[in-house]
Amino acid sequence: MTSTFDAETHTYRIGGAIVPSVTQVIKEVGWVDTTGFNDAARDRGTLVHAALAGLDSGKGCELPGEYSGYLHAWEAFRRESGMDAWQGIELPAFSEAYLFAGTVDRFNRDFIVDIKTGDVPWWGKYQLAAYSLLLGGQLRVGMVVGLGADGTYTAKSYQVLDMVRAQRVFLSALTTCQTKRAEAK
Repeated sequence: MTSTFDAETHTYRIGGAIVPSVTQVIKEVGWVDTTGFNDAARDRGTLVHAALAGLDSGKGCELPGEYSGYLHAWEAFRRESGMDAWQGIELPAFSEAYLFAGTVDRFNRDFIVDIKTGDVPWWGKYQLAAYSLLLGGQLRVGMVVGLGADGTYTAKSYQVLDMVRAQRVFLSALTTCQTKRAEAK
């Protein structure tokens, strides 16, 4: 089956059919408090992610000065954790088996990492577990890194057993999301 991602509309398709993204699933089941979300926050996240992807892939990094703290925070995380070699950077991934998709921020043989511009959310492990499923279910340690505008970061890691449990919870949320969408038609 052909899988596509339209970056402009942030739409994922498998076999021509629109499928939910990981973020849509966790929002639609009510895990994400969207009261603080606005266009400025979305634009900031998009710019920071693009800049960090350029940095990590060696293509260069452009970021407006007001967001330089996020760059410094990511550089500090990389330096202090030793994590700077990635197999995938901002990789759109698809699951034909479960009919969902998402963009994995970073992964290598041992880790899946999700980057946030802000605090590490409680539901981050479920997002990481979903990405693990998108990468074929290979068990890896998960880590959510929250970058601060002040150049600091926080990181929360989830061991393999945490990720196994979180995969089951995410699949339950995915089933709920898909059922709600089907019943709304």
